[in-house]
Amino acid sequence: MPKTNVVATDTERKVLMVKFKDGASAELAWDLLRDACPCAECKELHGPSDPLKLLPMPNKNLAGFEYTGNYAVTLIWGDGHRTGIFTWAYLRELAAA
Repeated sequence: MPKTNVVATDTERKVLMVKFKDGASAELAWDLLRDACPCAECKELHGPSDPLKLLPMPNKNLAGFEYTGNYAVTLIWGDGHRTGIFTWAYLRELAAA
C-alpha cells in the first residue's frame, strides 16, 4: 500500500488517475474535473451570475499537475488556469458521483 496519494494522467483517454494511500483508486475525466474546479473564478461559471457577462469557454485539456502539500493536487489546464486546488477528499467525492 502506498504511503501517499499519487496521480498520473492518461492523455489518450483524457483521464486523471488517482491512487489513494488506502489502496482505493479512481479515474476522473478531464471534462468533469474542469467543470468541477473549486476556485472562485470557476464557481462563478457554475453558479448564478450576470447573464449579460460573457465568459470564455474553459480549456479542458489538462497540461499538468502539481502536488499541493500533503492534502491536494493543483491541476494546470491548457489555457494556463491553475488556481483550482483539488483536495484528496474532493477527488474522492467526484469519483463517487
